[in-house]
Amino acid sequence: MTAVPPVSLVTDANRGIGLETARQLAALGHVVLRCARRLEDVERAAVGLTGLPGAVVPRRLDVTKADDLRALERSVDVEFGRLDVLGNNAAINYDTADRAVDVDLDEVRRTLETNLFGAWRMLQVFLPLLRRSTHPRVVNVSSESGSLPRMTGGTRRTASRKRP
Repeated sequence: MTAVPPVSLVTDANRGIGLETARQLAALGHVVLRCARRLEDVERAAVGLTGLPGAVVPRRLDVTKADDLRALERSVDVEFGRLDVLGNNAAINYDTADRAVDVDLDEVRRTLETNLFGAWRMLQVFLPLLRRSTHPRVVNVSSESGSLPRMTGGTRRTASRKRP
């Protein structure tokens, strides 16, 4: 009987931390669903992901689109019947110079839609598949802008100028 490899899903896995997370999971033998808003981005970023013990599978996913999440969940359910690791890495606009008193609230809303609600929705949608795993894991990647001890009036640590 062949052991079934762990199944992992990583959002925004076409560069940076997401790409490296996907690489390391595949090196451990996982089947890794590498997701990004544009499928061509995730396919193009496949350099260095060949010859690993695990499989790397590109998938299109916009975490702000409920239809995308439901379609991917159905696909994972049909193909694998479970999810072992959910890596919430998708994020936008994490380092702006704006201060809270004069920031464009539409931009804040778009950022929250991806960075907060996107990760939250991912967990809600994929929780039934995670519950089918014998060792489920959820990893939420965040930036320093989410760190309470370092908060100032803006998103940069150097934002010390006082304004009314």
